[in-house]
Amino acid sequence: MGEIQFLKRLPYLSGLVALALPSLDRTKSMIPQGPLFHKPKSIIAAKNILYATVFLGILSSLIGEFSAGLQTYTTLQGLVTTILTLGLLIIAIRQIGLGRRWARTVLLVLIIIGLLAAPIYVPFIFRTSMVLGFLFVLQTILQIMALAFLYSRESNTWLNSFKNKAVAAD
Repeated sequence: MGEIQFLKRLPYLSGLVALALPSLDRTKSMIPQGPLFHKPKSIIAAKNILYATVFLGILSSLIGEFSAGLQTYTTLQGLVTTILTLGLLIIAIRQIGLGRRWARTVLLVLIIIGLLAAPIYVPFIFRTSMVLGFLFVLQTILQIMALAFLYSRESNTWLNSFKNKAVAAD
């Protein structure tokens, strides 16, 4: 025990001793506090599902362009629309992980627009390619599941905790 006290007194070794023999107080202080670092399982599940739908969107876009011959990217408008939509989705998903309620609303609006347009596109997509039709239906189902997770009681409580912190800070 005396050797450790002696080593702690040496200024150039005190940091090494602290790293080699961390105390309980130091270990506890290393665990981040606050709701941002303790996301509920429903938020984590929703984010993972939404990232999977972005991947499926990219995959179906590439299949449609190069395999099914949809030629969406022959015009600059088709390419820009796809990139902006996927970019907006990725930004919204990341912002949900940071506790931003507006991102959840943006996703809700985008998914509702997609659901309203689905009856128009589904017959065309299935006539073009069964694979694209299957990917579209799978993507839609996953997005609805993600919305259910995002609007669950657990997620609402977590997102509301950020609102209360902002009010308390003002």
